[in-house]
Amino acid sequence: MPFLTLNELTIPLSTKAGDQTLTPLGASGRTLDASLRDNAEDTKSIFSFRTTPQVQVNAEALKRLLNATLNGFHASWDADFFTDGKGLPGAVTGAPVITAGGDKFGGSHLTLTAADRLTYAAELPTKFTVMWHVNPGGGYVHRARVFDGVATTLYEDGVVVAGPFPEVTVSAGSVIVGDLVSGFTLDDLVILPFQSPSEWLTGQWGVVAQAWSNPPALIANGAMVDGEDLIVKPRVGKIQWRPFQDQAAAAWEEGGQVIDFVLEEV
Repeated sequence: MPFLTLNELTIPLSTKAGDQTLTPLGASGRTLDASLRDNAEDTKSIFSFRTTPQVQVNAEALKRLLNATLNGFHASWDADFFTDGKGLPGAVTGAPVITAGGDKFGGSHLTLTAADRLTYAAELPTKFTVMWHVNPGGGYVHRARVFDGVATTLYEDGVVVAGPFPEVTVSAGSVIVGDLVSGFTLDDLVILPFQSPSEWLTGQWGVVAQAWSNPPALIANGAMVDGEDLIVKPRVGKIQWRPFQDQAAAAWEEGGQVIDFVLEEV
């Protein structure tokens, strides 16, 4: 079990430890006859952590998560074609259908024939991430399209593959679902206006899939909270830049960022 996850995303910490402060809710005092009167009925926790040095891409995504500024969109296709925070698709071709049952998350999924297409006017910037689940037959796999400003990398269940993933593409900042050639079954589309860390591209999120916009609070889990879900409000503190060797890139990074942050129980 990871020591700490936020919205089911594992957070890279510098140590397997964190500071916890218990704050009583209520007040304690004494009556006129000096007997103790305690109105503290419960406590809330405040946790302090520090990340390991993070390359620029990972640090940017972590700061967005901790500051609740992901600015993303999510389509569950449970009841309609809406995306959280972006509304209906800008254009619809054919007659795509919301189908109950057999979904990855939630109560329904999207069914497209070869004649169907949805275009979401996402207004994506020069760097972006688009993730979704698709069932090509035999079960759902998680796919992602990540653009770093120069080139596109495609992932399936967290592994870089050749693609081409025609069921979801990006054109002029818009996200297009359906290729007018083949039919697909899809579920849980996530659109992020930044380059996501590779660790986020496995698609193992479920109950918090809708929280990719600007959630007021996050769900913390892991050994820190004994495997229980804890609703917390995060806050970024001090950020330090440290040179460190990025093993994946086999090169020295000039600006590895170490992020101090706090989670306050709601």
